[in-house]
Amino acid sequence: MRAAQFRWWLQQWNRRAGVASFVALGLLISCGLGYWLAILPLQEQLYLMQTSLTNAARHNPPPAVRHVAREALNTFYANVPSVDSQFALLARLHKAASSQGLILEHGDYQFTRETGSPLMRYEIELPVKGDYAQIRRFVSTAMMDSPTLALRSITFSRQKSDDAQLTATLVLVLYLKKEDA
Repeated sequence: MRAAQFRWWLQQWNRRAGVASFVALGLLISCGLGYWLAILPLQEQLYLMQTSLTNAARHNPPPAVRHVAREALNTFYANVPSVDSQFALLARLHKAASSQGLILEHGDYQFTRETGSPLMRYEIELPVKGDYAQIRRFVSTAMMDSPTLALRSITFSRQKSDDAQLTATLVLVLYLKKEDA
């Protein structure tokens, strides 16, 4: 009796809704089955792969990269001059300035310890007077001469807009190896 009732219900629904609704219902059911049978398992597999890749990257960086990075860092630290050589490095800095025709009358010098690093920062603030090309060549020469010298900031000013003479304030940072490192 149930089969007869179901058949009667389908006929009534077909008369009211039409063939297009049967086709739409069939498509809806097939889409749901396709999502459940094909897409969901692939999404779960993708999630598991992403999770395992994230965990592997977090816990095990590639050993070759770790080794090369450590070697490069050790090579860098081996080539950093010690604190004892600060006066020789400052003399080379003054020599680079005088070779460009610049005079370094005074400067502010300050040591800062870098925590968690075998390096110290020797911050040097220098007021310099000259034309733009001289100042640029000086900075370039000084940085080529001392690879651990970094230019933190530079500011230019002029008395008049048509002056060739500039006043520049250079803030340089010289990295040196700590005595106990």
